Amino acid sequence: MKKLFISLTFITSSIMMAQTCGQLLKEAENGNAKSQFLVAEMFETGKNFDKDIFKAVQWYSKSAKQGNADAQCNLAVIYFEGDGVSENKKRAFELFTKSAKQGHSEAQFNLGNMYADGIGTTVDKKQALVWFTKSANQGVAEAQNNLGKMYDDGDGVEQDKKKAFEWYKKAAEQGYKRAQYNLSNLYFEGQGVKEDKKKSFEWLQKSAAQNYPDAQYNLGLMYYYGNGTDVDKKKAKEWIKKSIDNGDEDAKKLWKTLNLDKE
Repeated sequence: MKKLFISLTFITSSIMMAQTCGQLLKEAENGNAKSQFLVAEMFETGKNFDKDIFKAVQWYSKSAKQGNADAQCNLAVIYFEGDGVSENKKRAFELFTKSAKQGHSEAQFNLGNMYADGIGTTVDKKQALVWFTKSANQGVAEAQNNLGKMYDDGDGVEQDKKKAFEWYKKAAEQGYKRAQYNLSNLYFEGQGVKEDKKKSFEWLQKSAAQNYPDAQYNLGLMYYYGNGTDVDKKKAKEWIKKSIDNGDEDAKKLWKTLNLDKE
């Protein structure tokens, strides 16, 4: 689940920090929703106040009740994860909905996930598509990737490899490793874009460098067979080993199939 934290800035000394925190707390006590959110965030993270999740929930709740979208989103994550409160997926869903309807991009992404997986609500792929689209249009890479996957698989929407490519690319260019891996697959297969093994290889490198085991597995295969690059059995072995170290069971089978112990 994604959560927004807004950090205080321009605090240059312990005296100024104390003054700023004291002022924020006073404003929060006087009913200022933004200050309530900031105080809650500091209690949750232990920044400037001693960490106290119970107080964080209290202040998030006060701010959320006044309609603060950031507080609604963060409080929803707490209820979703059961962090300091009893886990309550239905309550999380309600809060994400309120925040998302105010245009909060992270809440929109989280709401899309809940609709997609039927968490706190019934499965509704059409609503998942709606909220992923809203979040993706605001530049959230994870939402762009999820939206691409829906178009890629035809999940809740008519399959469209070109749109899948477009959304994967937006997320991949932001450095999101899952999207880089998915984009690589489309380039490799020539789906939604002209086949280009070299570009497939390049995107796999980016994803694998971020320790994504599926990408490391595929990168090892590309080195082994010389797809998009020169054959390099040593590098193939290195990347497949990395994938194994990251828990990929298929990589273990591949290691045996290719008899890499003897390479």
